[in-house]
Amino acid sequence: MSRQGTQSRTFGATLTNFLLVLILSFGFMACSDPTVLDRDRAEELLVENNAIIDTNRFQITLNNEYTAANFKKLSLEKEGYWRLNTQATAKNGLNIQFTEKAKPYLAGDMYNETERISLFTYRTNKFQRVVVSYHKLKEVTGIRKDPSGTKALVECTYELEGKTPFFELLEKTNPKAQQEKKNLFAFRLYDDGWRIVKTPEPGFLF
Repeated sequence: MSRQGTQSRTFGATLTNFLLVLILSFGFMACSDPTVLDRDRAEELLVENNAIIDTNRFQITLNNEYTAANFKKLSLEKEGYWRLNTQATAKNGLNIQFTEKAKPYLAGDMYNETERISLFTYRTNKFQRVVVSYHKLKEVTGIRKDPSGTKALVECTYELEGKTPFFELLEKTNPKAQQEKKNLFAFRLYDDGWRIVKTPEPGFLF
């Protein structure tokens, strides 16, 4: 084998290695560029911001005898999660009272809201939210940016991950309870890269 042929193959191998390193370097630079927001980067940011789990809550009116009567059809009272009183003059003004067994599924404290039911009559309603299910991030399905390229809306699909005993409420009010759901997140580009905007202003993308 000639020396010239050996040198030619050596040069070819060196050139191939150089081109491979160059391609990998450009790929790494593109991936590490903080101004780039693709689906993979958006998912990374959602994970970093603990947005991979979406907790679904259900609001219940506690001082309404008709609501209590409607919930009699569910198994939650029999299973010991609450006590229902269908009388208009319920004890403590509550037609639905949660038991100790229900406490792990209560989302926050009971709260009041006053509504006007006639010209001079007001009524205070008592509410409690309960956790009914959890959805987990499945995939980022789309990204839409504004003309400046500094703001974006990221659409994600979440799939049903788990149910609580109170999922029965959702099934009763919505027989086609979502197995999947869509969520939108607002992103803004800063000097150090993209960040999720917790409370975007109205007309964020326009």
